[in-house]
Amino acid sequence: MAFASTASFVFGKDSAIVNRPVASCSTVRTAPVTPNSSKLLLGKRSALNVTRSLVAEPRSFRHVTESNAVFNVEVTHDGKTSKIQVPSDKTILQAALDAGVELPNSCLAGVCTTCSAKLLDGKIDQSDAVLSPEVEEQGFVLLCSSYPLSDCKVKTVAEDELYQEQYGKYEA
Repeated sequence: MAFASTASFVFGKDSAIVNRPVASCSTVRTAPVTPNSSKLLLGKRSALNVTRSLVAEPRSFRHVTESNAVFNVEVTHDGKTSKIQVPSDKTILQAALDAGVELPNSCLAGVCTTCSAKLLDGKIDQSDAVLSPEVEEQGFVLLCSSYPLSDCKVKTVAEDELYQEQYGKYEA
């Protein structure tokens, strides 16, 4: 498996944040500023130590220690409702595809809005999705990044509907 080697650094008065992409997610680490640490990250920059603490971790690792519950999820797409069982460590999209339910999808990373849906009932964790809080408050979810926290019901929506809500305000 190849990992990206680029990293970005943000320097504050007393600390630095190192954002280094790993596989399909970013690992964010903090490093307190101390003498003799410049060579490690920037060569000529003084005072950066690499005592790192993990702030965010990929979904697959976070979920290993959580419950192994299985939730009943109703997915409505193009007027047809399918009932599937979704383990807490799988996304609704992955469980649906595994069960033979065809749903629109593309990036599988919570960015493109192809797998847009509305949460009608229940609770999900979609902390890996790149949705604004305003869009989430309207009930929009991305099925490729939605992990059930309870039994739930979702209904797919036109990709353009969520795309416009999420990104439309940035287009001319």
